[in-house]
Amino acid sequence: MMPPVVEGSVDNESVYPHHQHPTDEYNKGHSRRSAFMDVVRRYKWYITAGTVVFILILCIAIPVSKKNKGGSNESISSVGSSSQTSPPGSDNSGSPTDPLARKKADLMGRIKSGFDVLGLPESHSTMLDSPESPQARALSWVAGSDKYDEYNDDQRLQRYALASFFYATYAVRNAYVTQQVPWTTAEKWLSEEHECDWEGITCSTPEESPTGNRVVTMIEMEEHRISGTIPLDLVLLRESLKSIVLTNNLIFMEGDAMNVFQYLENLEVLMLADNYIVERNGLPQALRNLGNLKKLILSYNLLQGAIRPNYFENLRKLSHLEVESNYLSGPLPSSIYEMDQLVYLYVRRNDLNFNFPHAIRTANWPNMFSMWFDHNNITGTFPTEMGKLTGLASFSLTNTTVRGTIPTEIGALTGLRRMWLYGNNLHGTIPTQLGNLPILEVAEMYGNNLEGSMPQGACEAIAAATYDYKVLSADCGKVQCQNCCTQCY
Repeated sequence: MMPPVVEGSVDNESVYPHHQHPTDEYNKGHSRRSAFMDVVRRYKWYITAGTVVFILILCIAIPVSKKNKGGSNESISSVGSSSQTSPPGSDNSGSPTDPLARKKADLMGRIKSGFDVLGLPESHSTMLDSPESPQARALSWVAGSDKYDEYNDDQRLQRYALASFFYATYAVRNAYVTQQVPWTTAEKWLSEEHECDWEGITCSTPEESPTGNRVVTMIEMEEHRISGTIPLDLVLLRESLKSIVLTNNLIFMEGDAMNVFQYLENLEVLMLADNYIVERNGLPQALRNLGNLKKLILSYNLLQGAIRPNYFENLRKLSHLEVESNYLSGPLPSSIYEMDQLVYLYVRRNDLNFNFPHAIRTANWPNMFSMWFDHNNITGTFPTEMGKLTGLASFSLTNTTVRGTIPTEIGALTGLRRMWLYGNNLHGTIPTQLGNLPILEVAEMYGNNLEGSMPQGACEAIAAATYDYKVLSADCGKVQCQNCCTQCY
């Protein structure tokens, strides 16, 4: 409905401006043009003069403005373009212009490239971006060195890996260490000295290295109060690192943290006894494929559960296996009997279950030198096959349920120096062949049901021994001794 029109007050144009008729617009525009032309004709000379003066002013002002402002305009344009394409501190190519930023970016790229080659999880690379992480601190320390440009690529990565190790293990709390305990000593660590001169670090000579550089071959820091966790960054040393000796420290490693070792393919010695190495399924899976490993020592840790039957299949070079004083259970894995390079085998003080004669008869251990089985659930009799271990020098089988007699074949072990057989169910007489062992220093046989006489040759051999802890012991109420140094129990 249209609103009413009030006569004499307003016209239709003001009420409905969008409904103006085209003819009315034309008439009004024609009247305005006529008035304008009258003004132009009346003041044409003034207008002409003013126009000329304005043109002259423009002709003078424009060149001066271009001369004074042309360079700065160009600069502003250039900066504006740069700020849109490159981050602060970078050139047009996106490369950092700040020296420290450039070094950090260069080193970070090389580190991540090394991780990518090994297929390391992306989550580890992101640690480089976390300011308080050991990785980020190590990155900043290496890149911030005044000698950074003097180092070659290999040395930069080597220093970074060791710096990460330091930051990850120096005064670091873990599940078993609630105090920030510093290392006992850290001589030259994180100094400008060559990393091969840092305490506990051993390197090859330039002549020994394929690259002609000094490269890290060993990290040896026993009893140093090292805590925290060994970082994955040590994989950057995988080509040269052959030995890690960190016995009697405060290191805590569990689950995926152990994966650092699976990449250290040239590792020959791994000694982590008396730390906090946690494994609930026997021995750490990360170690089972280290085909060059010769010495593995994990005693006095928190290893529990059964060792997988084929665990040692790829550890055929292993000569020294020490896992005593843990919580291992189940049988000795079948693959251990095939390790013909074994020289030292220490599994005492666990909860292992195995048959002693089966182990000795099955095993192919021609090089066995020292074998300790004490404090396990060991059954069976003392097998005559012990005589085939002619290289045996140290043998301990105490506090088990092994029964039977000591076989006469023990006389074939002419290299035997120390023997502990106390706390078993052995009976019968001590064989006279024990007196045929010329370098015997220790023979402890108490806590059994042995009887008869102590072989005189054993008494004489031990009496002549220079070993400070030499001893010959038996249940003296049952075993008779004449002119013998036997300790009675």
